[in-house]
Amino acid sequence: MKLSFKSLAILTALTLPVLTACDGGLFNSGDDEPSAARIDTVINLPSDPPVSIGPMGPVGTGKYTFYNFETKAIVANSDSATNKWDIGFRATSIIFNSGVSGPGTVQAQMVDGIFGELRVAPEVGYKQDASGNMVIPPVSGQGWYNYTGPTGNPVNVILPVPGRIIVVKTNSGKYVKMEILSYYKDNPPVNTLRQESPSRYMTFRFTLLTDGSRNF
Repeated sequence: MKLSFKSLAILTALTLPVLTACDGGLFNSGDDEPSAARIDTVINLPSDPPVSIGPMGPVGTGKYTFYNFETKAIVANSDSATNKWDIGFRATSIIFNSGVSGPGTVQAQMVDGIFGELRVAPEVGYKQDASGNMVIPPVSGQGWYNYTGPTGNPVNVILPVPGRIIVVKTNSGKYVKMEILSYYKDNPPVNTLRQESPSRYMTFRFTLLTDGSRNF
């Protein structure tokens, strides 16, 4: 279903994420020449946090939180119909600014591997969000997360799929690799998670190639 940009209101009382940066992280590709790259970590980015609890679980406002990789900042909902944002988060759903999700030119894909060992962004395979064919399917096991369900351990929680990396080509043509680390506030240890743990607060890390190359 195509999103209605006019229907997205400005986010109010938005809690900004804590952003930490690490310069010179070593990527081990199995050779003798590890490369140095900047890894930025976004902590507790709001992903439509619950405002109430309904019969089916947490209920949010239905609004996306938009983010720009280059400015490393949240973009206001009033700019949802512009190319100021690259990626949007709402609960477990992730969208990109293109196709049915926005007026931009962002393309992305998922790849399997180890974040630190992904040294080159894929040359092909990118796509835009399309109706019924989103870049990140909003389904357990098919996208970035697994839902453990009532028989899981821990039960009824959302866990990132290990080794699932998202590679993005931004509006400005720069490449980003990102990995979601947690869906829960303050990125708690998995063995402490409970169904009632504060959720819809994304923690993820990413590397942006500012030189326009594909070499991380």
